Amino acid sequence: MAQPASQATAVEAPAMDEEEDTVPMSEADKAKDPHRDALIKSVINGHTFKGKVEDIEVGVITRTVLYRIRYDDDDLEHYTLDQLLKVKVGDAMKRPAAATPAEEAAAKTASAAEEVQAEAKKLGFAAKLKSLSANENVKSSPAEILAELQKQNGNVPATKKALLGAMVPEKAAAVADKEEEEDEDEDEDEERKRKMQMKRKRKRTRKRWMRPPRSQQQR
Repeated sequence: MAQPASQATAVEAPAMDEEEDTVPMSEADKAKDPHRDALIKSVINGHTFKGKVEDIEVGVITRTVLYRIRYDDDDLEHYTLDQLLKVKVGDAMKRPAAATPAEEAAAKTASAAEEVQAEAKKLGFAAKLKSLSANENVKSSPAEILAELQKQNGNVPATKKALLGAMVPEKAAAVADKEEEEDEDEDEDEERKRKMQMKRKRKRTRKRWMRPPRSQQQR
């Protein structure tokens, strides 16, 4: 059977009639009490006694708050707040685990990316930064792309050319050739579309001139 808490803590309870009746604290007040469900560990004469706050009560006359402790051996005892604080162990909220190096690195990268995006938005380069970052041939980091955009006064083709030029010469040349071929293909497509439009326009004009006058059509 657990010994009285006063022997373990040498803390005297507030003046109150030992025979005073107690009543349960209201559920609303219990919910606000940070020591509800607290765990305790008391060492008396070399023996360790562990328990838990089972309920919170108040004196009918003095209104003294008393914490009803149930020990591991199923014994019960009341603690005042001072007594409870002397033997309370741990807290209801656990300390979060330390982040791993990989998590810390990922957090730093995410934070840096957000800063770059915010700076690009402020400069009016957000869309340009997104476009260049999505280009599979541009291997530079967002920060490097934004820095080059600033150097080139927001000129995307010049920025792309400068970033590609920073690569290994052979690889840069191959990428540049590919980019040039893609640009030529786009130009050819545009020229083809333009010719088709001109051809359709000529056909419509020819048909209009080939129609007989309305006076002849009425006859």
